[in-house]
Amino acid sequence: MVTLLVAAAAFGADKGPLRVLDPVSVSGKQLPAGEYTVKWEGNGPNVQATILKGKTVVATTPARLVDLSSQSPSNASVTRSNPDGS
Repeated sequence: MVTLLVAAAAFGADKGPLRVLDPVSVSGKQLPAGEYTVKWEGNGPNVQATILKGKTVVATTPARLVDLSSQSPSNASVTRSNPDGS
């Protein structure tokens, strides 16, 4: 599961930029480092996230939106490494 900490979520947005600094696997799909857009459907906290490169969908995954008590100076995504290194 991907956790999205998106300051824009507090303002009703349903998408935001995603910068991947290192290659990651999202729902079995390999995403190289680069710039993406993440869009989500649902009112949270559990949503369906779609990751796009340009207009092309590259991955979809369940995600969790986290409401913040105050606006964050930036957005963030949280990733984890599996025991096998993936």
